[in-house]
Amino acid sequence: MNHIGDINLFLRVLDSGSISGAARALNLSVAVASQRLKRLERELGGRLLHRTTRRLSATPEGTVLAEQGRVLVDEIETLTAGLRQAGTGVAGTLRVTTASTFGRQYVSPLLPEFLALHPDVKLSVELNDENLFSLWIPGGFAHGFCVLSEVADVIYKCTVPYEADDDRGVAWNDPLIGIDWPVDNPALSAKDSAYDKLSPNRDDIPTI
Repeated sequence: MNHIGDINLFLRVLDSGSISGAARALNLSVAVASQRLKRLERELGGRLLHRTTRRLSATPEGTVLAEQGRVLVDEIETLTAGLRQAGTGVAGTLRVTTASTFGRQYVSPLLPEFLALHPDVKLSVELNDENLFSLWIPGGFAHGFCVLSEVADVIYKCTVPYEADDDRGVAWNDPLIGIDWPVDNPALSAKDSAYDKLSPNRDDIPTI
């Protein structure tokens, strides 16, 4: 099964906003492209696209696949294109660095097929568990997180531009939230320390 080709098709759908546009770019029929996308979703165990009458967009799972899968597809295309120009078969060293969870779920299943097609390629895969995470928060939802290490990098992806006037928060230890944090005295920023607790009167609870 051509997993890399299917991921490339998925990326083309996101870039063009439609299955028909991606199919034209890859010289496929719309029916074949649709079947391959369904196969990819079935193999990965989840929906990758929100389908509307006007445009297709990525689900949270699809966003993860697009961000990290694009790197893998680009590296393989760069490697094979360079070797074709040199007039040789595919050979060389391909180094892939990815998060452990993504690597095990999405990258590892692709490797046996890729190596079988390109036996002269030496593959180096690093599954990295550094404290670096990407959070996707849907519109209208609140969020909170606790980091147990001294340093952590957190990347936010917003669907709308951030406006300071729209910022809302709640004290981290508010009993109405009901979160059992693994620490008693966390290190908070000045802004996070200034948030109030929710009122026991439910009518006074602020919109978050």
